[in-house]
Amino acid sequence: PFGSSIGSVVHIQAGYVKAATERERQKYDYAVIELEQPLGKKTGHISLGGYNTAFNEKVIFEKNVVIVGYPTGTNHYMVREKKKADTMDTNGYMVLTKADGTSGQDGGPMLQVYNGKYYAIAIFTNYTVEGKNAGRYITKGVYDFVKKYAR
Repeated sequence: PFGSSIGSVVHIQAGYVKAATERERQKYDYAVIELEQPLGKKTGHISLGGYNTAFNEKVIFEKNVVIVGYPTGTNHYMVREKKKADTMDTNGYMVLTKADGTSGQDGGPMLQVYNGKYYAIAIFTNYTVEGKNAGRYITKGVYDFVKKYAR
């Protein structure tokens, strides 16, 4: 309903390519896709939570996190699942939750509501970490990487 645009360039972190194990790749498993036509004016934007806002670990945990996306097998229907954010993984960069998420939703946002507004606090991954679904927390490093390519 919002039109489409072709991705012309994909930017990834060098650490993703250099990582020797899946566990090491998780830290860098996010990318920025440059589109030929910007869609933000038609679709809107999601504000980033994470390191640079009112969000911190005291706000994130024990509050609901929402995973949204278009999982495989739903015939292109959007699905959302909401459950509390449990904890960070032992490495300190993955937000863990029991909210369901699956292939096709990876790369989508993990959202939380703060003062009535949705914020993306993490990027959902298709990894199971410590028995829970996970998303790459938006740290200063992630924010700076995305911001570098924003237009």
